[in-house]
Amino acid sequence: MKQEGIQAKMRKKWKVTTQQSKKARVIALNHLDQKFLVKEPNQVWVSDITYISTLEGWLYVAIVLDLFSRKVVGLSIGSPLETNLVTKSLNQALYSRDLNKGLMHHSDRGCQYTSLEFRELAKKNGIKLSMSAKG
Repeated sequence: MKQEGIQAKMRKKWKVTTQQSKKARVIALNHLDQKFLVKEPNQVWVSDITYISTLEGWLYVAIVLDLFSRKVVGLSIGSPLETNLVTKSLNQALYSRDLNKGLMHHSDRGCQYTSLEFRELAKKNGIKLSMSAKG
């Protein structure tokens, strides 16, 4: 490789971009409790955030999945990892689906899901929040 003047492409080190909040968080009980069999649509929605590497840098993807059909009902993509990302995906799900009374939304305990903005959006729409146990 040295004789040919070529070198291996080096991967960049992964860098943690999330920070723990010093504020006390309101955490919902785990109402789902690993009961993944749902009898009808729009009873239980589950959410999570992931990240993807692009040529422009990291992008974060927040999804809302209907546990009955396993279909994505809400999706939001953005570069800052902020609460707006999860509220956009939930709003999209609310817009695209008929809301059932007693709808449960399950997520992890991330600061986006425990934020006042997200909790108020859920309360306004009569959504029962559920969060997984500490991992």
